[in-house]
Amino acid sequence: MKNGLYEYKDEGIPGGGHVVIDVVETEKMYTFKLVENTCRYDPWRISSLFKKSKQARIKKYRSKHSVMTWDNGFVVYPYRDGIPYLFKYIEGGQKR
Repeated sequence: MKNGLYEYKDEGIPGGGHVVIDVVETEKMYTFKLVENTCRYDPWRISSLFKKSKQARIKKYRSKHSVMTWDNGFVVYPYRDGIPYLFKYIEGGQKR
């Protein structure tokens, strides 16, 4: 997976909004930084990842969250319950 900005679009209702996160992948984990959440109906499983901080760290192995990746996107399945969220790559993130 590329480091950078990824977007989830709430297409369940017209004008539903989107969630943008900045992703940094390391050997052992993914770090998600919440950039923007404009969803009319809050995707609460995604929001729960950021309830203590604007940053969430998910371990690649033995995590309570599942992340499946490919070149231009990923699916995160918070708490391995409910619905998975599809994020698509939109551009490079902040300079590191």
